[in-house]
Amino acid sequence: MQKKLIALAAAGMLSAPAMAQMNVTIYGVVDAYAKSTWGDGKRSTGVDSGGENGSRLGFRGSEDLGNGLKAVFDLQFGSIPVETGGGLTTTRTAFVGLAGDFGTLVAGRIQPAGYFESYYFDPAMAHFFSPVQRLQKGIAARGVGASINTGWNAAARQNNAINYQSPSFGGLKASLTYGFGEQNSGSRQGFSSVGLDYTNGPLKAGYVYQGINNIAGTSTDQREHFIGASYDFGMVSVLGSWQSARVTGSGFSSETDKVWSVGAKFKLGSATEILLGYANADVDAADGDGKGYTIGAIYALSKRTHLYGGYGRVVNGDATSRFNWREDFAIANGKAVNTLGFGIDHKF
Repeated sequence: MQKKLIALAAAGMLSAPAMAQMNVTIYGVVDAYAKSTWGDGKRSTGVDSGGENGSRLGFRGSEDLGNGLKAVFDLQFGSIPVETGGGLTTTRTAFVGLAGDFGTLVAGRIQPAGYFESYYFDPAMAHFFSPVQRLQKGIAARGVGASINTGWNAAARQNNAINYQSPSFGGLKASLTYGFGEQNSGSRQGFSSVGLDYTNGPLKAGYVYQGINNIAGTSTDQREHFIGASYDFGMVSVLGSWQSARVTGSGFSSETDKVWSVGAKFKLGSATEILLGYANADVDAADGDGKGYTIGAIYALSKRTHLYGGYGRVVNGDATSRFNWREDFAIANGKAVNTLGFGIDHKF
């Protein structure tokens, strides 16, 4: 018996260094909110998930390989409808790669630079009441919508992709992504993205280029640009963005659609933040423009738990109904849609 105990102790001592080099974290978000959406004589009221952040469950980790080199991975599952119990329905991100002094290089399902830059400079911080997100989804409708956004359409994430993120050079970081498409056809979809992010004290700025060739195996291409900036004065932060999406291809007339936004965030004490924003969509199609307004608030019960609420309104041009709040119901051309809600978000 004593020999067995000694052997077990020795085995534990031998395995301890290897275990110490491995770091795995379980993390996630649980988010639910009550909302009412109305317009064109219609109304939808209920409880939904993901008003501040999409509910998710993730596993991330790293292993120290020595000489400053690490193996890294992240498996993140989401679209968890906490109000219905539908379970894990999608993979948000899934990648594995290497990190070191050279930066980080990974492969898998990737959130490219546009996903993050769109969030940084959205006055409503991608909450359910954000008009920027609705207008981004609606522009370039004959392509895939704006793929530079925080994920309200699938193009915000890329399958079969490789991503490189550079270290910081005086506050400047670069992100490069290429998605292969891997379609079994003569005209295969390809995705490329270049992102630059600059932070210097209270100033933050970003630029993103994204190109999608042969959308869904067709000869239609889309080119996008995004510029955003913010400045933190202390109690007040001002921010704004501009982006464009141009669709070209056989059988399609060229169309360049643009979205711009301005807004401010006001800090009331250490726990409360008020959000104000305006966004405008300039669409090439006649009478296809849109605009939106928002006001919201976030109250931090702790670093991990937030209460939030807000109101948003989008107004469609006379000849379009493309700008809607997550398509709760169909509306006629030229109609406005409003949404009001309150929720809770907890991170673990």
